[in-house]
Order: sequence, then structure tokens, then C-alpha cells
Amino acid sequence: RRRQLEEQYSAMGGIRNEAAVEIQRVARKFLKRIHDNYNAARQEYLEEATLTLQLAWRSYVARCRYYNARKENYLRQVSEREESAQVDAATRIQSVLKGMLIRHGVYREKRAKRSKDNAASTSIQLAWKSKRSREELQKRKE
Repeated sequence: RRRQLEEQYSAMGGIRNEAAVEIQRVARKFLKRIHDNYNAARQEYLEEATLTLQLAWRSYVARCRYYNARKENYLRQVSEREESAQVDAATRIQSVLKGMLIRHGVYREKRAKRSKDNAASTSIQLAWKSKRSREELQKRKE
């Protein structure tokens, strides 16, 4: 059977060769088209994947910036509150201290005035008593 086919093919001669070349040409075109379509689809897939990765990265960076800004804002607010609390505490301490010093100073002034008043009243009393004593002494002498 095989021999028979070979004889038929050799009888055909060039036809067989031309048909094989045409089939190969068509097959190569078909394979090239399939390959080109595959490459185009693959390229499109890679571009889409690239865009997806870029979008994910940009989103991540934006979230990081947002959270960092939020954290900085929170820390600034806490710092401002602490600073405000320190200023309030310092103001309160100064107020209490000034009040204490003023009260102490007023007390000291009152005590000094009282002591001056006491000294003056003691002097007056002394003068009055000495005058009365002299008058009594003169009355007795008479």
C-alpha cells in the first residue's frame, strides 16, 4: 500500500510539492495570526495589570499621606492642648502666688500699722499716766 502511494505521488511530481508549499504558507500565516493575536492579548493584559498595580500603589501612597497628615494634626492638637494646659497652670500658680504675696504684704502692713498704732497709743497712755501721776503727786504735796 505504501509503495503504491509513493508511486502515485511521484507521478504527480511538482503538484504535490506546490500544494505542500501552499499548505505550509497558509499554515504559517494562520500561526502568525494566532501568535500576533496572542501577543496583542498578552500585551493588553500586561498593560491592564500595570495600570492596576500603579493604581494600587498610588492609592497606598495616598492613604499613607492621609494617615500621616492625620497623625501630625492629632499630635499638633495634643501638643497645643498640653501647652495650653501648661499656660493655664502657670497662670493659676502665678495668680495664687500673687494673692498669697499680696495678702502676706497686706498682713505685714497691717501688723506694722498696728504696731505703730500700738506704739503711738502706748506713748499717749504713758504721757497721760505720767501727767496724772504728777498731778496726783502735786495734790498730795499740797
